[in-house]
Amino acid sequence: MKSGRRKFGNVFAFAALFATLAFVSVGVASSDTAVSQPKITFSKPMYESSITHKSLNFVPHIASNDTTSVPIIDLLDAINQNIVEATFFGWKSNSVIINITNYADHGLEIKVPKGLILNSLNGSKSKMAAGEIFGMITTSPLPNGWFVFIFYSPTSRIILDINESKNYFISAYGVEFNKPTPGYKKEFSIGSINYDVQKILETTDAFHSWDKSTDAIQSAIWCYTDDISKEELVSKRENVRDKEILDAKTMLNLAGFETTSKKLFSEEISIPTANMQKRLEDDNVLIYVNKKRESDKISYKNAKEGYRWVILDVIIKNKMDEPLDFDVYGFKLRNNDNRIDVYDYSSSGTNKLDYPFKSTSAPPLPPNDTYRGEVAFEVPNNVTDLKMISNIGRFYVEIMLIDSQNPDTVPVSDFTPLYMIGEKAKDENIVVTVNSKRETEVIKDRKAEENRTFLILNITIENTSTDNLSYSPYSFAVQDENGYLFEHHYYTTTYLENAFESGHLQPGQEYQGEISFEILKSSENIEMWHSPHSGPYIYIEL
Repeated sequence: MKSGRRKFGNVFAFAALFATLAFVSVGVASSDTAVSQPKITFSKPMYESSITHKSLNFVPHIASNDTTSVPIIDLLDAINQNIVEATFFGWKSNSVIINITNYADHGLEIKVPKGLILNSLNGSKSKMAAGEIFGMITTSPLPNGWFVFIFYSPTSRIILDINESKNYFISAYGVEFNKPTPGYKKEFSIGSINYDVQKILETTDAFHSWDKSTDAIQSAIWCYTDDISKEELVSKRENVRDKEILDAKTMLNLAGFETTSKKLFSEEISIPTANMQKRLEDDNVLIYVNKKRESDKISYKNAKEGYRWVILDVIIKNKMDEPLDFDVYGFKLRNNDNRIDVYDYSSSGTNKLDYPFKSTSAPPLPPNDTYRGEVAFEVPNNVTDLKMISNIGRFYVEIMLIDSQNPDTVPVSDFTPLYMIGEKAKDENIVVTVNSKRETEVIKDRKAEENRTFLILNITIENTSTDNLSYSPYSFAVQDENGYLFEHHYYTTTYLENAFESGHLQPGQEYQGEISFEILKSSENIEMWHSPHSGPYIYIEL
């Protein structure tokens, strides 16, 4: 079944995808997605009578961010009743575009049923099963209807005014393993719903975005449709890890499918696992949880009712010969009683800790260097069996929050900065020199916290580029031998007579000022990090 007036042609060169949300996991929920329920049951197919049902039985629906009542109807009903025209065509391997026009005499919300089969017009290509809606495409097509690239506004709803035509971006999954997906600009005819595939896709609503990646969902569907082996899966999706295979198995089990006889799960699924104080590492990164503590309050921040703070002291080490990008979003807690409940880190709690793990603003970790910080999670009081999960550098690990009986030594840094105090540290745009350092426990009326002191650096920067250069004290931080990173102390820096401020340098100009950092009195082997908004990073041994 196919309905559509516009033809979309070929675009071979320069086709690229740009979106306001990174297309990493089809499970990333947009802001208006309904809250997932903790338990899923399937008493009957959701769209059992959609294909033959003829009456317009509209159900009023109020959007959470809209005060207007919007009649909703599923896509197959709307097509059968000739109130919409719709065309599906391919974009990339696991995504399609729907062009849809409303011909009703009122506005509509259209529901695209998950598991709707899209039949390739080329029999040598795989059929696809529609997944979730990512968003409304805001890019205008070329005059012939082609798209060269795509921008889209995230939404999970298709809403059309009278005679309005829109394009939406939708996830889709192959249901024939031995056939390639149609790919760019290939049209589909609209088929019926595969209710078993729909069960798998509906089940993913209960999963955290980390656990419903495109690879995991596609693996689950191929396991159901073709009973593929791990070797066959990796031949088509070489980046699939055992984590995604375990996620696929969890999806199928939760959806009610038998998995013990499936080829994909006949081999052992290996997830790196350890207790606290044990090292977990691959060729690129080392993860180590030093200790755990719990509290009802962090500083003045109380945990919400029925919850508590779980605080982890985490160390990572970059084992590569190049910088490692990482941030606090790379850590989560999982309820060990199931694989469904996952708890994200709390920014409000973490930022009030003495040694908060860095956010996305700090520079990458230098080669062979370590970084250490604390991460806070807000967890229900009735969840006691927890493990930390980490995916930094695509090294997925699970660490049980119990002490090791035979702990490993704490990881230490093997990194030595190239520059020292008084030396000019250079990259292609800037020269940074730490002229001197001094320490004091009081700056004006501000006294350092107990067991801390203020480290004051006198810094000169020079613009060696041919363009204007922005600078700011926020680009500087210091790190001690334990791996703790201390960002510049705003208030005491402004109190300094020659305070380093924000500004711009013209080519050839230089600027000199002082920056304050509140560090531990016991800190030794300190290094300074300079991290501009873009470009290389500079590290200087103090």
